[in-house]
Amino acid sequence: MKYGRPDTPIRIKIDLINERMLLSVHNEGKPIPPEHIEDIFQTFHRAAAAKKRR
Repeated sequence: MKYGRPDTPIRIKIDLINERMLLSVHNEGKPIPPEHIEDIFQTFHRAAAAKKRR
């Protein structure tokens, strides 16, 4: 909700694939810059832009 566009829905989908749960979340906000994709699921990692905000 924080990063999506306020006039578009957030879609949440759950699938079962090979006996594992796949959770997908999609919104229409700005895309994650390619250089940050590898870091988004690292514990306690914050992008430089997020660190500058209070």
